Amino acid sequence: MTEKEAKNAERFRCEKCDFSCSKKSNYDKHILTRKHTNDDIMTANDDTKKSTLYICNCGRKYRHRQGLCTHKKTCDMLSTIDEDDIGGFAPTMGGLGGFAPTENMIVLPYEEKSTTDNHFSILTNLVMEVVKSNLELQKQSVEAQKQSVEAQKQSTEVQKQLIEVCKNIQPSNNNNNSHNNSHNTNTFNMQVFLNEECKDAINLSDFVNSFEIQLEDLESVGILGYAKGMSNMIIKELKLLDVYRRPIHCSDARREIFYVKENNVWERETPDNSTVKTAIRGLAHKNMGKLSDWRDKYPDCIQSDSIYNDIYINLMQEACGGRGDTATNNNKIFKNIIKEVLIKK
Repeated sequence: MTEKEAKNAERFRCEKCDFSCSKKSNYDKHILTRKHTNDDIMTANDDTKKSTLYICNCGRKYRHRQGLCTHKKTCDMLSTIDEDDIGGFAPTMGGLGGFAPTENMIVLPYEEKSTTDNHFSILTNLVMEVVKSNLELQKQSVEAQKQSVEAQKQSTEVQKQLIEVCKNIQPSNNNNNSHNNSHNTNTFNMQVFLNEECKDAINLSDFVNSFEIQLEDLESVGILGYAKGMSNMIIKELKLLDVYRRPIHCSDARREIFYVKENNVWERETPDNSTVKTAIRGLAHKNMGKLSDWRDKYPDCIQSDSIYNDIYINLMQEACGGRGDTATNNNKIFKNIIKEVLIKK
C-alpha cells in the first residue's frame, strides 16, 4: 500500500457504528442506513432515560413518577422537578425548598396530580356518599322505630277501651236472659192468642167449602201453573178475613210450623202438614169442577183443530196438579201461604 493510499484509507469514520471508509459518498450512504438511524434513536432514548429524574422538594430523587407519587404521601414538600441536567444547585428559593431550577429543568405545578391521586379522590368521594347514605338510613330507621312505638301505644289504648266496653256490656246478659224468658213466655202464650183472641176463627174445612171458584181462577191456574195459581186463590180468600177469623196461623216460618183450627179446636199441625194438604186437595177438586163450565163456554175446545183445544188441555193438566210432583208443589204452596199467615210477634 502506498503512503497516499494509507492516508486516505480511514479518512471517514463513524465511531458510534464502528464504521470507516475512504470515500465521502460511502460515508453519506452509511448515515442513511437503518443501522445508523436506529442507533441514533436508541442512544437518544437511553440518554433521555438516564437524564430524566423526578426530584422532590426535600431532595429525594426518583427515576419513575410512581415512586415520587408514593413518596409525596408522606412528604410535606410536593413540588416535582423533571431534570435533564441535575448538575447545578442554586441558593435557597422559598418556593422550591432549597432548589433553584436550571435552564434545562422543568418545575411541575403543584396542582398537577397523578392518576393515583385522582382515583384516591374519587374513592374518597364514594366512601363519603356511602357514609352519608348509611346515616340517612339510620335516621329513617330511628324514625320508623318511633312510629312503631307510637302505634303500640295506640294499640294498647284501644285494648283498654275495648276492655272497658266489654265490662259495660256484661250486665246485658241479664237483659238477654230477660228477653229469652219473655220469648218463652210469648211462645207459651200462643195458646192464649189462639184460644182467646182467635176463638171466633172458622174451621179450615169450612174455609175451603166457602170458596166460590170462578172461571178466572181456573184460567189463572192454567196461566201461572198449579202451585202459584192455587197459592193466589188461598191468599186472596184469606185477605178477605180478619186476622182473628182466619183458620190457619204460622208461628215459625223457617220450620214451617202451622196452627190449624178444625172441629172448633186449635191444634199444632203435624210434621207432614197433613191437615193443610187435605185442604189443598179439596180446593183443587173444586177448581177441577170448573172445567165443565169452561167446556160449556168454549164447546169447540174438544176439537183437535180448534184454537181452544191446546188451552183446554193445558187447563186440565194444571188443574190436576201440574207438571211437577205433588210434594214439590205442596211445599211451594206452604211457603207462599206462610208469608200471609205468619204471626207478627
